[in-house]
Amino acid sequence: YESPTCNGADGSVSQSISGANVRTTSTPSDFSLLELSSGIPDSYDVFYAGWDRRNLTSNSGVGIHHPMGDVKKISTYNVTAIDSNCMDFNRDNGCGNFFLPNANFWRVNWMATANGHSVTEGGSSGSPLFNSQSRIVGQLWGAGFCNNSNCTNPSTDTGNYGKIFASWDGLNTTSRLRDWLDPLNTGQMFLDGYNPSEISLTGPSTVCTTDTSFTLSGVPTGQTVSWSVSSNLQLVSSN
Repeated sequence: YESPTCNGADGSVSQSISGANVRTTSTPSDFSLLELSSGIPDSYDVFYAGWDRRNLTSNSGVGIHHPMGDVKKISTYNVTAIDSNCMDFNRDNGCGNFFLPNANFWRVNWMATANGHSVTEGGSSGSPLFNSQSRIVGQLWGAGFCNNSNCTNPSTDTGNYGKIFASWDGLNTTSRLRDWLDPLNTGQMFLDGYNPSEISLTGPSTVCTTDTSFTLSGVPTGQTVSWSVSSNLQLVSSN
């Protein structure tokens, strides 16, 4: 849901998916992982964002969000994301008290851009924080005990994001990301994002010799692609 122009006009909501299943959730880093209950159509030209589970600070990046349910906004930071000093408090999520420690959250302050000073607002919660490698490193909780001035004094607005680092192992086997983002337990530390429409395998449609060449492009780092050849030497499928 984004504006087709730079004047903030409402965008189309035709590319929508309704319905999802909660796969895992945990309060101490305030995350929930949802899986869509239906596939995303190729016509949506979707980009699947990557992630980074390392506890590494980033000196620049962006938050992409929908403040107050508005069209997509991009908030920019160019200061080092640090361990939060705005959390460290108990929260009752309806099932008992949980402690939200500073070390489970990144803290960022936003910068001014050509289009105004970046902030987050209510409705931005749960949105991703990207590091300088364009990988998700956390999801927005809010201001915590720190300043939440929003648009009234944007230079002091603070955002706290639950770390993927903290969510990876979670509290236990039912409240962690690792089983869903690395189901084969490969030990992957980060994953680059990709656009499926940019992945291509080009070459002849018929395999005539053992040294027939194909060109594979657009595959993100660390990912593999497989394809098969039929008994009559026709390239029949790839994924």
